[in-house]
Amino acid sequence: MKVRAQFVKVRPVRWSPFPVEHISDRYKQPAAAPTVATCPVCHAVFMRGHWQWRPAPSGAAHLVCSACARTADGIPAARVVLAGGFEGTHRTEILALVRHREAGLRAQHPMERLMSIDSDDQGTV
Repeated sequence: MKVRAQFVKVRPVRWSPFPVEHISDRYKQPAAAPTVATCPVCHAVFMRGHWQWRPAPSGAAHLVCSACARTADGIPAARVVLAGGFEGTHRTEILALVRHREAGLRAQHPMERLMSIDSDDQGTV
């Protein structure tokens, strides 16, 4: 005999009491973006709805990618702050790991980039 859970009858699985708010992102690609475009800064190619590393096709339009626009404006999508005694003693090792990970991600995904690293006595940002 099958036993059906009672909570499924009470409310749907994806029910949320909070309203869904629209968050605007000015760095998101516009809906009217050309089907094939190339970034004049980093030479990434926008094709099939996402940015790729590939040779630019002939007749491609020019469109600045969101990673280059964020870099030019100085507004990162995320910020990581490292601080403490461990970070101070192992800073070079941590930064080598971060740069290695960034190089691997950037080789596959053009939008995954490291904008800047700022280190001082308080920590690393």
